[in-house]
Amino acid sequence: MDFLHETLPNAVAFTLGNISISWYGLCLSLGMLSAYFITYLLSRKRNIPLGRLTDLLLLTAFLGFIGARLYHVLNEPVYYWQHPGDIFQIWQGGLAIHGGILVGLLVLYYGARRLQLPLLRLTDLLAPGVLLGLSIGRWGNYFNQELFGRPTSLPWGIPIAESLRPESYINASYFHPVFLYESLIDLFGVVLLLGFIWLERKRQNDTAIGVVTALFFLLYGVGRFAAELFRFDATPHIIGIRLPLIVSALFILLGFWMLIRISQKRYPLPVRPEHSTLKSDANPRPNYPRSHQG
Repeated sequence: MDFLHETLPNAVAFTLGNISISWYGLCLSLGMLSAYFITYLLSRKRNIPLGRLTDLLLLTAFLGFIGARLYHVLNEPVYYWQHPGDIFQIWQGGLAIHGGILVGLLVLYYGARRLQLPLLRLTDLLAPGVLLGLSIGRWGNYFNQELFGRPTSLPWGIPIAESLRPESYINASYFHPVFLYESLIDLFGVVLLLGFIWLERKRQNDTAIGVVTALFFLLYGVGRFAAELFRFDATPHIIGIRLPLIVSALFILLGFWMLIRISQKRYPLPVRPEHSTLKSDANPRPNYPRSHQG
């Protein structure tokens, strides 16, 4: 971690003539390609047409990207009302993942109907790749120096350019690398999801539809919730609580609720039959003594 502690990153990876290629864009591109690769490997076991799946993934990525940007802009209405031209400067960062996930789910609902698949079967297929893409994409925030937490003296604290520090911490030298915390938690989630899928296939079990999706909401929600505890940047508040914290908590609750519902459907509790009395028991035949013939 010394390179993080000692290096002030440059947002520009390289230039081609007058065109500057940003690390932010490269990280997002690498994240999307990685997500596609993982999804492709998983889809081979499901006999889903690759061409139609690729079209759906491209559409989901494009509209999800727009949704993430709009969600971010709506979270900072005052700034973007005063600087409307900055709405389109996406290379400077500013993508709200919660917005991307919500819009992506709407696109996948449409795509699932086209592919004639249950929605949760499709989201189960995409969940590990999406989480991996998020983990890689977070490094774009590092190069843009836009996702850091409060000051820290820990050895993995990252330096932030003075022009990007908030006024209240202008004299601080190092800050919590929130991007790294979330990236590592997401990566850990990828390992858990892929490990779960591998174990289910090794046991030749047919994983219940929706389990992987539920775990995705649970793991991503926990990671994002934990990361938000270190952040102090401007964001809308509801009853004094940061909006991303509330949305992340809802993701966690949704994941738990889905797991409970799936478990109830797959392993229903045995229904104890009510005690019923047969008519013959209710009205027993009189026990007359047998007649003896002789």
